[in-house]
Amino acid sequence: MTNRTIVAVVILLAVLGLVFWWQEARDEDEPKKEAISSVSVDATQVRPGDFVVFTLNVENPNDSALSGYVVETNVSDLQELANLIDAEGANYNPATGSMLWTPLDIPKQNSITKRVKVQVKNELPADSDLVMRLKFGNEVAVVVTKPEVAGESSNASLDYVSPNSGLPSLVSIILAAFTTLAFSLYKFAKSG
Repeated sequence: MTNRTIVAVVILLAVLGLVFWWQEARDEDEPKKEAISSVSVDATQVRPGDFVVFTLNVENPNDSALSGYVVETNVSDLQELANLIDAEGANYNPATGSMLWTPLDIPKQNSITKRVKVQVKNELPADSDLVMRLKFGNEVAVVVTKPEVAGESSNASLDYVSPNSGLPSLVSIILAAFTTLAFSLYKFAKSG
């Protein structure tokens, strides 16, 4: 091997090394995008006893995997009106009222999904707004309709006026009595 060949190989390796180093530095300088989280629900209006499934979705918009991503959402508003049925292995943290899944790796340009299934309570609190809300990136709301109770009607007319009674009806009765008495006296006088 000649000296020129050795110098050419060294220069070629130096150039390749600089290209790889520059590419790595550029990738590290490129800021990573945040994961995009969203929630959807399979119903917008439910009744006591119904099941509702909330779907949590986390999307990784990056060109590299997100490792150790923790999915966590506060379910305290749901617990007022519903009982938790299934949360796909999540742990409940009573201090924060949150469901917490073990850290997950999200592949590049991919997403993960977790579901929370609840059943609406049969006995609803009287002071509730009757809306279950869950926030995870965006917020969804599910309205709980209260069942009708016998004797209570939601469409009862508030401007109902009762029939008149009292003095005006008393005058009519007295007038009818005097008319009957006058006719009876007239018939009695004519016959006698």
